[in-house]
Parts: sequence; C-alpha cells; structure tokens
Amino acid sequence: METIIGSGATESDLECSLRASFRRLFVILLVLGLAGCSGDSPEAMFENYLERLANVTEIELDEAIALPAVPSYPRARDIVLPVDDIRIGVITYLEMTRCGLVGEISSRNSSLGRVQRESGRLLYELNVFRKLSECETQLQGSKKNQEFGRKIESLRQAKADNLPKVFWNATFAAKEFRVFMDTATNPLQRSEEISVARFERPIRYLASLGAKLEEAPSIPPNEFEQLYFELQADKTGGKIVRALSASQLYLDRVAQLLEQAASTGRLCPMGRKTRRAEYLFNVFVKFYAGEVQPYISRLHQAASPLLESAKHLKESQKVEIPPAFESYYAAALDPETEQGLWRHFNAALQRHTRAWQAVLKPCGMMPGGPAS
Repeated sequence: METIIGSGATESDLECSLRASFRRLFVILLVLGLAGCSGDSPEAMFENYLERLANVTEIELDEAIALPAVPSYPRARDIVLPVDDIRIGVITYLEMTRCGLVGEISSRNSSLGRVQRESGRLLYELNVFRKLSECETQLQGSKKNQEFGRKIESLRQAKADNLPKVFWNATFAAKEFRVFMDTATNPLQRSEEISVARFERPIRYLASLGAKLEEAPSIPPNEFEQLYFELQADKTGGKIVRALSASQLYLDRVAQLLEQAASTGRLCPMGRKTRRAEYLFNVFVKFYAGEVQPYISRLHQAASPLLESAKHLKESQKVEIPPAFESYYAAALDPETEQGLWRHFNAALQRHTRAWQAVLKPCGMMPGGPAS
C-alpha cells in the first residue's frame, strides 16, 4: 500500500414606399434605443466624440472599424504545471506520527483532498514542508534515528522541489485568476466603480509569499481563501484589458482625424480664429475634457497597479513559465513590452494629445493661454 503525500407612384409603389419608411423609422428607433441602453459604455462615448469632431471639421470618417481582438487568458491545460506525487510506504506513513503529519497525509489522500482547489493544495504543501523541516531539525545529530532522518530529509527535498510548481498553479494558473482576467465581459464602464485594493492586495500578497516559499510561513486558511474570493469577485482584470484595447483604437482614430484637420489649415488661416474653430474648442471642452479625459484617467489609475502587481507576482515565480502564458503576458500585461497593450495605449494617448495641440495652438486656443 502506498499513500500520496417618389411622386407619381402607383398604389403598389406607395405601399412599398410606406413600408420602407416604416422600416427606416423602426431602425432609427432601434438604434436610439440601443444608444440609450449603452450610454454608459466607453464605445458609445468615443463614437459620439468622433462623430462630433467629424461634423465640426467636415472630415469624413472612415467606416466603422471593428474593435481589435483582445488577448485571451490562456486555457488551464496550457499553463497548469504537472506536480509530482510523492509516495511513501505504510511503515513510513505510520512513522510520520513522530512529525505530526499523519493527519495531513490522511486528509490529502481522502476523496476531498484529491480534488482540492489550487489554493488549498498550496496551503497543504506549505504546511507539510514546514513540519518536515521542523522534524528534520529535531532529528539532526541523533544516531538513534539516522535512517528515519534520511527519509525525512529526502521527503523534505522532494517537497521543496514541488513547491514552486504548486505555487505557480495556485497563482496565474488558478481558476480564480482565469476568472479575474476573463475578457468575455464588457470593458470598464464609465460609471463603474473599481476597488484597486481588492485586486492589488491579494496579488501583492501572493507575490511576497512567492519570494519566501521555503520559509513556509504559517497562513490562516480562512484569511488565505478570502484573498482568492476578493480576486474572483468580478472580472475586473478582463474589463481593464478590454477598456485599454478599445480606448487605444478610438484615441488613434481621433488623432488621425485631428491631424488631418490640422494639415488643412482651414480652422485658423493666418492665425485668425474662425467660428468653426470655436465650435471645435467647444467639443474639446465638453466632450474631451468633460467625458473622455476623466474616463481615460480612471482607466489609467486602475490599469497601472494591475500591471505592476502582476509584474511583481511573475517575478516571484521560480519555475519555467509556460510559453502560452509568456505570450499572453507580453501582449496584455507587460508594462515594458514595446508591442504590448500598455505601450500601445500610452502611445495612442500621447498621439491624441499632440493632435489636439496641433489643431488648437495655431488658433491660440490651447488651455492655459495663447500659443507662443
């Protein structure tokens, strides 16, 4: 036994015309209804912003561009690492009473123990590793228990080799992280409140734990599970990633339109302000400063700590990270990757700012005073 530690129309034409008119009216009402329902969405805000700029500048917008595909969190089977089962014989199992481990091992081998969540498995492995380390220390120098001491030393080393993989599976590969980063959700809404502490605290706690795994700190199970509950309470990470992706696209489209308007020189010919330039400034104040900028600011304040805490957690790992996660991290979460979402978002934001400056400065309308 082993144990696992048109006019002039005919009547028919008129009927067709009426039916077509009703269809158009229905479509208009439907669109208005949808716009009312989605008024809190960033997409609706950006589309309204774009349309008003197009109307004022008389620049025709390109056809609506589909939002880019958002990087999806890797599937469990692509990132969960296999953890070796450590098996011991019956005699060694019974000897574990001397280390106070029989209860833990029995629990691990129960039906519930074999299907425990990744967080529970991590707690178990940390507890067993700590007790094996304590037992090994107690046996050192004892000639009477040399053989048992060698068994404990071997088991402790095997557990030490497993801990980094168990920790990985309980962090980025855990179900709670996949829920937290799930992008099958709407992007961060304009009025949606986000508690940064609710996701930053558990991620940073886990990062600090990963840096001292072999110290095997004693962790109260209820407090530990509460961290995971807070993390998976909603898909906050996925909402932020979706919002960064959508915002980057729209900011680039607005910048392109403004750059085109600036290149014509028609808004303020020879530095003379026109009525159209005043209309444009009203759009800047009401729709950019009044709506878009506050949303972008909130998004930035939520995304920055997400990326930083995820970076710390990744740096605390002591395993060879699965390629599927490396690819995802570079695309969605890495604050330093040149082709990553964060760099693209900030580049679009800077381009958008420069485009407004290029339009408003020649008119002497930049906030803070006339252009020098």
